[in-house]
Amino acid sequence: MNQQSESTDLLGGYKPVDLKLLILPIREEFEILFRSYFAIEPNKKFLNHIGRCFEERKWKTLTTLMIHSTSAALKRLEASPKNQDEIEHSKKWGKLAEKLEKLRSQVQSQYSLAFSFVEGSLVKALKNGDWVLLDEINLATAETLECLSGLLEGSCGSLSLLERGDRESIKRHEDFAIFACMNPATDVGKKDLPIGLRNRFTEFFVDELTEKSDLQLLVSSYLNDLNLPPEKIESIVKFYLNVRKEAEANLLDGTGHKPHYSLRTLCRALSVSAQNPCGNILRSLFEAFCLSFLTQLDSKSYPVVQRMIVKAILGEKTASAIIGTPIPRPRGRAESFMCFESYWIPKGDLEPQIPEDVSLYFNKYSRKRI
Repeated sequence: MNQQSESTDLLGGYKPVDLKLLILPIREEFEILFRSYFAIEPNKKFLNHIGRCFEERKWKTLTTLMIHSTSAALKRLEASPKNQDEIEHSKKWGKLAEKLEKLRSQVQSQYSLAFSFVEGSLVKALKNGDWVLLDEINLATAETLECLSGLLEGSCGSLSLLERGDRESIKRHEDFAIFACMNPATDVGKKDLPIGLRNRFTEFFVDELTEKSDLQLLVSSYLNDLNLPPEKIESIVKFYLNVRKEAEANLLDGTGHKPHYSLRTLCRALSVSAQNPCGNILRSLFEAFCLSFLTQLDSKSYPVVQRMIVKAILGEKTASAIIGTPIPRPRGRAESFMCFESYWIPKGDLEPQIPEDVSLYFNKYSRKRI
């Protein structure tokens, strides 16, 4: 969630939809009721006509036919003696008649789009018994979070869709569960949850992973397909712990502040490495960790962390040989890529031009443009 999240994202709202999508569930409901109440064999021709009208998008004819059959069913039910089955049928036909009346007014329009209430993901999960995860919940506005209050009132909490004009609340499915995640309200734009909402949750504080064994498990799970030896996994973990200490003590980013390295930084490097984009496992690890850990640093901190990456990933003796090996061209059409400073990048539609005022310098391990 974020500051632009609205209650309609969770609950739903009126949105323009194609008439076909609006009519489809009503037509299916009509056919189920029709087949359960009327004889099928004498009405095969009628049902086939209903199907053709739907396929040919003859909405007015289709709506008229369904309304006519619904009215006939209701008249027959009113004239017949009432038993339990007929009472249930009467309720179902009555609800369908209300839907068809609304549909007829929408079909009268000459436009192919109609406005209909589209249920949000929270409402669907509430009905189906699914689990919902609200990430970064404390970024949402208080007005957006207010819609959750009634839902979290004990085990019998419910939800009312007043925007749709519902008279009855939607009861919570017994398997429904809602989870929320948030970071501490220390960064810009983040705040604590309102007390009235926060005390409706069971709260757990999960600290960032710093234990060596936990980090080894994390790195191994990301790089499982690369079949790295345990020593290399341990070396990556040591680098991560050491670079965090170095960031607190000596490193600076481009704005003169301490760089922030977290699990997100590590996982970004690991996810890129796992794809082995360079065709060489060690080279892919090196490039991915440079991408993730070097980008934000200033010119003095950059070579410090780069040396740490080389030591942890490549080793001083083999670094030059591995980095000096050209990266193979990506799979696909050869003319779709161009090699720029030893990296393959997708080509656009325009011809590349090299400005005259661009200079390049090279250091021991990489090329950097200034």
